[in-house]
Amino acid sequence: MTDVILTGLPRSGATVVSALIDHLPQSVCLNSPDWHLENARRMSSRLAFCKWLVGDFFWQRLQLMRGEFIPDWRAEDGVPLLDGMHDPRQAKDDVTNEPLPISFTRPGLREGFILAMKHHTLYTALLPMLVRFNHFRIIAVIRNPLDVVASWQAMEKPPLRRGNPHGIARFWPEALTVMDAETNETDKFVQLYDLYLQRYYESREHIDILRYEDVVRDPGMVGRLFGRQRVPKSAKLIEPRNRMHSQKNVERIRASLKKYGIFTREYYADA
Repeated sequence: MTDVILTGLPRSGATVVSALIDHLPQSVCLNSPDWHLENARRMSSRLAFCKWLVGDFFWQRLQLMRGEFIPDWRAEDGVPLLDGMHDPRQAKDDVTNEPLPISFTRPGLREGFILAMKHHTLYTALLPMLVRFNHFRIIAVIRNPLDVVASWQAMEKPPLRRGNPHGIARFWPEALTVMDAETNETDKFVQLYDLYLQRYYESREHIDILRYEDVVRDPGMVGRLFGRQRVPKSAKLIEPRNRMHSQKNVERIRASLKKYGIFTREYYADA
C-alpha cells in the first residue's frame, strides 16, 4: 500500500504532477480535497489533523476499492486537470461559472494501489509533523522563483493572505508573519517563496523534491518514483510554458532574492 502526500509551491506545476500520478497504472491522485481544508479549519492541533489524515487515506482507499464515487476537481469526463486555475476543461456551473467538483470512481483497482492526495499550503504547513509520522510517501514540487512570484502577484488571492486558505495559516505562523508584515509585495512573496523551500530543504532526506522544469523535460521521472517505467499518457499534454515577465519586474524579484532567497539558492542558484 502506498499513501502519497503531494505538495509544493502554489502555481508550481503540482497539478501537472498530480495528473501524471493519476494516469499511472493502479494509481489515483485526488486534487485538493475540500474536506481536508474543512477538517483542518475545525482542528486546532496539527497532531490531531495528521492522525485524522491517515484515517482518511484508509477510508478513501476503501471507498475506491468498493467502486464508490468520490468528488474531485477534474474535467467533466473525469480526466485530471493540468492547471488548478486555468485549465479550460474544468467543469463549471452554468449560471455562476464557478468551478464544480466531479464525482468519479476508478474501476479495477487492486489492493495496494497508489493513492495520492494533493494540497499546496495545507500539507506544506504540516510537513514537519507529516514527516514524523513516517507513514506517507511525500513529494514536493517547486518551480523557478521568477515564474512563481510573478504568478502570485497576478493572483486575486495570493497564498497565505488571511482567508486563503481560510484558517490554515495558523499551522504555519512563520509564513503568516511574513504576509502580515508592512513591506512591499515583492519582498513578501520572495520571503514566502523561500519559506516554502526552507520547509522542503529541511525535510529533504525524507521527501522527494521535484523541480517542475525537470518534470517537463522528463515526465517519466514521476512514474519512476514508484517503479513504473511507462510514461503516463497525460505527459503529451504538458506544455513548458515560458512565462513572459517585464524586465523591471524581473529585476525587482532578483533584487529581493539576493536579500531573502537563502534556501532558494539551493535549487535555483541562477535565478
